[in-house]
Amino acid sequence: MNTIQSLWSTIFSAPLVSVLIIILALVALALAVLAVVVIQLETRVRYLATPVFDQIVHEAQEKAQHMLEEAEAQSRTLRATAQIEAEKIFTARKEEDERFRLEEVKHLEEITAHTKDLLNKQADIIPQLSEHMKQTFAAISTRLEKEYETFARDAKKQVSDELANEITAARKAVEVYKQERFAILDEEIVALIEDAARIALNRSLSLADHRGIILDALAEAKKQGIFGSPS
Repeated sequence: MNTIQSLWSTIFSAPLVSVLIIILALVALALAVLAVVVIQLETRVRYLATPVFDQIVHEAQEKAQHMLEEAEAQSRTLRATAQIEAEKIFTARKEEDERFRLEEVKHLEEITAHTKDLLNKQADIIPQLSEHMKQTFAAISTRLEKEYETFARDAKKQVSDELANEITAARKAVEVYKQERFAILDEEIVALIEDAARIALNRSLSLADHRGIILDALAEAKKQGIFGSPS
């Protein structure tokens, strides 16, 4: 009896799969033992007809029947225990799956809410960025326009200054050219007057006479506008 109790305690402390295997092994062993016992008893009954042997056979049959009933009861108990444990495991797995599903749903809801929040923020930021870009482009356009105006004004002033310098240089060159031409003309006029006076008067004039005649001729030429506008 102690052996059966120890075996019973060992069975209940084992894992579920091991318990099921042990149960099946015990049931098979019990059935085999009972079959052997019954066969032996029936064999002896056929050869023994005395009341003593009948009593022994009857007691053996009762013990075998009792052992069979006890084994069946233990088997039913083990099957019920295994079924209960399986139901507990199934329930725990189902609860774990439900918790996992709820956590996944919550995680997806958080991701969806975060995505919507980002989209809303982008929808708010885009008009601000558009307005900022418009202001930036307007500022850049204004700055470029001012820089272009400044450049055009500076270029115009530079061209005007260069043109004025060119005009001044041209006037100076013309003035120098006029002075040089006037000097040449003065010399030619003096030579012509000297020749004309010598031919007309048939005599040579003194330097003072030449000077007076030349000055009078130059004054008359200037009045007539030969060297420029009349004075």
